Amino acid sequence: MIYSTCFFVYCLYECFKEKNTISFLTIIVLSIFSVSVSVVYLQWKEPVFHQVMYGALVAALVIRSIFIVT
Repeated sequence: MIYSTCFFVYCLYECFKEKNTISFLTIIVLSIFSVSVSVVYLQWKEPVFHQVMYGALVAALVIRSIFIVT
């Protein structure tokens, strides 16, 4: 769930760019986020942590979608 949502966050933040370039900073930040969430979840095994992190990604999707629409 985390990895697929990170992919959609990347797609939304990369659409409507002025240049046809790849934003490596966004890729690195989302990769570090998803790997760190996985590592912490494997050590801590608390479902609420995973749910909150997933909710943060979904909130980023909603905020970016609203920004694109308006």
